[in-house]
Amino acid sequence: MHKFIIILILNILFNAISAYCHIIKVQIDNNILPYSNNEMIYQNIGATSILHNNLQTNTSKGNYKSNLRSIVDLRLQNINDPNTILHNKKHKISDIVVQPSKRKAYILGPRNPGKTTWAWCNILKGAEIGRLITNKDKIVICKFYFYIRETNCDSILYKLKFFNIKNQMPDSIINNEEILFKSKEKKGWESICLFNYNIIINHDFIVTLEIVNSWGNVKEKSIHLSKLRNRGISYKRQSSHIPWLKFAGEMSYKLEVSKL
Repeated sequence: MHKFIIILILNILFNAISAYCHIIKVQIDNNILPYSNNEMIYQNIGATSILHNNLQTNTSKGNYKSNLRSIVDLRLQNINDPNTILHNKKHKISDIVVQPSKRKAYILGPRNPGKTTWAWCNILKGAEIGRLITNKDKIVICKFYFYIRETNCDSILYKLKFFNIKNQMPDSIINNEEILFKSKEKKGWESICLFNYNIIINHDFIVTLEIVNSWGNVKEKSIHLSKLRNRGISYKRQSSHIPWLKFAGEMSYKLEVSKL
């Protein structure tokens, strides 16, 4: 009787140890999942799976259905290959709302257009005019505005540029990309959005408009821009190949910016 009890206990221990000693490979859709955590439910026994044939699978917690298996279930499988298969599980998440920065925007330049006019008559391609912008903050440029008093053109293609200053004159260009835009505005404020250009400046600079091309059924195309007479400094040149000329007065250019 005692021998029977001893043999029964040894048999139970042998079966338990055999079950715990199986290498349980965890797979995702039949691919080995390395470093997965495996544990005996309600027991303080666990293990971590190992890499198999250097196969690596990128996973993140919560992407797969859990698969709870009993030792009995595993033993009913092929004793040499008691794998646990995990399958993909889709999760529906709540909407993600992307909101713009709460940095406050403000205006650099005149809020109202000047009462005098700068005229481009018989428009030359490459003619350029700009103004000095005084700035002491680190800013990102959001929008550019300029005021058109009148034009006889159907549309005009402009190139917008931002310059560093050297010896009180325009020097190297700040913006990394060419900024081209076409305007059909006949009168009033015209603007261009500059958010995508990521123009960040932390000093005084010069902003200019260059005429690239113009269209219209008139012999001499012209445009009249607004200008403030008794303040500020502006710059002009007939093409990019000749020196800049500085003159008194301030073109009615303004910028919407945000402080960084």
